[in-house]
Amino acid sequence: MEFTTIHREVKEISREGSEIMTTIAEKLLNEGMEKGKEKGFVEAKSETAIRQLSKKFGELPEEVSTSLKEADMETLDVILEQIFDLQSLEEVKKILNKKQK
Repeated sequence: MEFTTIHREVKEISREGSEIMTTIAEKLLNEGMEKGKEKGFVEAKSETAIRQLSKKFGELPEEVSTSLKEADMETLDVILEQIFDLQSLEEVKKILNKKQK
């Protein structure tokens, strides 16, 4: 095989490999960005729940604040959707405990 043929084939393989690596890197970057967005949404909902519940019930016990900060999106959605119907912190704790099990 001639040097030019080998050189051309190596360049082709290198270009294809580079394209594959770029595609993989883009996919990983996009996945990371999506996870970051989701984490940001959860944190925002958590802070909103803490503010709203504090306004409704007064200063929250540390355990409730911590549980809200660790809660998932679904749990926070339930709490925020029921914020006007909740009558006590005990009801909030039940929601938090139910989702943790």
